[in-house]
Amino acid sequence: ELLRALVRATEIFGGSDGLVFPFNPSVATLQFRDPAVYYYIVLALVVMVIALTKVLRDSGFGIRAEAVRDDEGAAVALGVASRRVKLSALLISSALTGMGGAVYALMFSFVTPDQVFSMDFSVAMIAGALIGGIGTAWGPVVGGALMWLLTEALARLPLGSGVGTNLAAMLYGLALILIVQRLPAGVVMTLFGEPARGHLQGTPLLG
Repeated sequence: ELLRALVRATEIFGGSDGLVFPFNPSVATLQFRDPAVYYYIVLALVVMVIALTKVLRDSGFGIRAEAVRDDEGAAVALGVASRRVKLSALLISSALTGMGGAVYALMFSFVTPDQVFSMDFSVAMIAGALIGGIGTAWGPVVGGALMWLLTEALARLPLGSGVGTNLAAMLYGLALILIVQRLPAGVVMTLFGEPARGHLQGTPLLG
């Protein structure tokens, strides 16, 4: 919310009107006349992120990050540089989110502060990971697909203008409450258990 207010007041970002990108179809600009191309670009990004997540999850960095997440004090006592681990995780997450945001902006040819900094947009990304299961490669994918299906199904119900959208927001909150209370590990972990987390046996904590 603070970033949205800041960007709305900054002319270099277009203020409240946002930024409009001129449509210049080419591979260099990642703008295409055929919308199907964006499907394959996004699919390639999803595959890349899942693969990278699995590699990181099964690496020394992955087990250090999990140790810091579960018990930072114990991890530090064992010699884990928690600040470096958390900063690295933040940088990786920011880079991947930035890649997705760049494709999103070029696909629609414009971005506005109220669009990309909206609470609904932020909650949707977090909700997908929580519902699917954090700490897994497939959790955010499954959770995101479930939330998308829910949103699309509600939008198609004959409930009148805006009712489906408001109902979807209410169900987002209800789903998060139920997941936290009943399925804290997420859908993927609940269905598949430890195999969904990856194989960390024998991975060194330090190094």
